[in-house]
Amino acid sequence: MGVLLTKDNLVRHNWNGNKYCCFCHFPETVKHLLIDCVHAKLLWRAVHLLFGLPPPSDIFDLFSRWSKIASKKYSLRP
Repeated sequence: MGVLLTKDNLVRHNWNGNKYCCFCHFPETVKHLLIDCVHAKLLWRAVHLLFGLPPPSDIFDLFSRWSKIASKKYSLRP
């Protein structure tokens, strides 16, 4: 169904597991996992250096404007 079940979402559904990011031990949210985690920042920096795409500033930027830029700039269509 296209849902990212981060630990904060699982907790809302009565999950009792560890609520922290397995990479850096901060509370795991969608924003943290895709934008704020030090490992996500490293990945976005590599994307920026390799492809010239700016790192996303927030979730909206990631899923709307950033993806539109990428699809236009790196389209496989002739």
